[in-house]
Amino acid sequence: MTDLAERNAGPALVDETMPDQGPAPPDQRPPVMPGATTPWPFRAKLLVAVLAIVALLGAAGTIIGFTTGDDDAATGTDADAEATIATLTAERLEAIDQLLEAEADVEAISAERDDLLAELGVASADVAAVTSERDGLIDELDEAATELDIVTAERDDALATIDEIGDRLTAQRQRATTAVTERDALAALFPMTFDASLDDVDLVGTYDMKYSEAYCEGFTTCGTVPSEDELVVTETADDYLRVEIDGIIDAGLFRVDGALDAVADSTTAVPACSGTPRTAHVMVTMFAHGLTVADDGTHRIDDLGASIAVQAPAVDGCPAGLALYGAQLTP
Repeated sequence: MTDLAERNAGPALVDETMPDQGPAPPDQRPPVMPGATTPWPFRAKLLVAVLAIVALLGAAGTIIGFTTGDDDAATGTDADAEATIATLTAERLEAIDQLLEAEADVEAISAERDDLLAELGVASADVAAVTSERDGLIDELDEAATELDIVTAERDDALATIDEIGDRLTAQRQRATTAVTERDALAALFPMTFDASLDDVDLVGTYDMKYSEAYCEGFTTCGTVPSEDELVVTETADDYLRVEIDGIIDAGLFRVDGALDAVADSTTAVPACSGTPRTAHVMVTMFAHGLTVADDGTHRIDDLGASIAVQAPAVDGCPAGLALYGAQLTP
């Protein structure tokens, strides 16, 4: 029985101890949802498979030992058993190597998963930053749209005011045309010729001014006449005439159909807007006003008249404006 036991035992399986793999990586598996079945890890499955192979190898060795029939055939049977055990041992070692390779693969996959999770975290932060920037741009766009609506409404109001002023100016011109027509009709009833031209009249000097407001819209000064009460006509070295009304205009005079005209821009003719000076277009026309006719038909110009137009376009915070004044000029 002792010999049989020794033969049945055969050469011992090589005890291959798995090399130290260091501390196991932390378990980073995602949490299991309640009620869900948790699958076995790959290492556990592989370990169970290796243990099953080792158990089968032990059982095979025992069966081979007990199935040996007699002492005469023991030598051949033991040789076959040892060969079988050596093969199974090699297979076990191969399985262990595969287990170690599988563990290395698991660690590599875990590291790759960690890298992907880190990249996902960075990408999530980038998405959050882009989303925040997009929301900020949307808010700025909404504010710009609101400001555009306000500016558009102000522009529409200014255009409406300009149209209204234009309509009033057209009506004023129509009234002036009607008055001229009526005057001409009256003159035809009493044919008299008076030369009221200023072409040959010496106009150099200082004149007292008496204003009257004919029309005003869009200025804070509407309803009041300018405070300047003097108009000065001077002559240059080249025999050109200039007109100056302090704070309103300083420009050259041009003779047109017996009258004198001056046109210039001024930053003091109209009130400033929110502390910022406004540029206004000023036009002055001087003409004969008082005329005395002697018995012999000669005539004398006693005083002058003037019309003054001040127009300023709309600016931010102030609408367009137009003012028309008449003035009597006394030497």
